[in-house]
Amino acid sequence: MKKLISLELEGLPPTVNNMYRNVGHRRYKTLRSKKYQERVTELLSQEWKKKKPCRKAIEFRIKFRTKDRRKWDIDNRVKALQDCLSMAGIIKDDSQIEVLHVEREKGNKTTTYIEVISDDISEGVSGGTKTMEDKQQSREKANKAVWRRRKSARTLREDTK
Repeated sequence: MKKLISLELEGLPPTVNNMYRNVGHRRYKTLRSKKYQERVTELLSQEWKKKKPCRKAIEFRIKFRTKDRRKWDIDNRVKALQDCLSMAGIIKDDSQIEVLHVEREKGNKTTTYIEVISDDISEGVSGGTKTMEDKQQSREKANKAVWRRRKSARTLREDTK
């Protein structure tokens, strides 16, 4: 397991309820969430140093430290951070997150600590270490095989006519 990123951020990310606003039949990101994501994306990009996106499955660890123990849903603040990972170019898509560990603890100040870990974590989950490209190639091969079978069946029907 290799730690790709570890970063401590001031404050807490916006909740999913505060990230979006509905106006009529449209849904918009709020200005507050846009500014938060821009700031965090910039910090993550500096930490990542313009490497290519990670193509393997990742483990994402989040620790929320707060001065008080106000009641709030711990999972409600994760989406903004997941989006920041893909916006910063660390991962291609949040579907790469195979392990998500989120915890909350009391601290001296309100901070959010994040870690992104990758290597062979998919080995324990799915029995292999396929990258996203490998999975895409497997899908393409399967689609080509289906196409070939359909084509040969069509040819066979035409020959029997």
